Amino acid sequence: MPTYGYEVERFRGQGTSSFAVRTDPARRADDELSPWLTQRFGLHWRVAGRTAFIPI
Repeated sequence: MPTYGYEVERFRGQGTSSFAVRTDPARRADDELSPWLTQRFGLHWRVAGRTAFIPI
């Protein structure tokens, strides 16, 4: 199973954050809320200094 991670240091070392996620492709969401929270794809771009969004 692949593992993905992220580490960041902010505020000149005063704040740090890190996490790791291990995927399990065999496991599927068995509720309606999980896909809704994670599958909100769309196009984001800047127009005239504002963020625009078109859902897919």
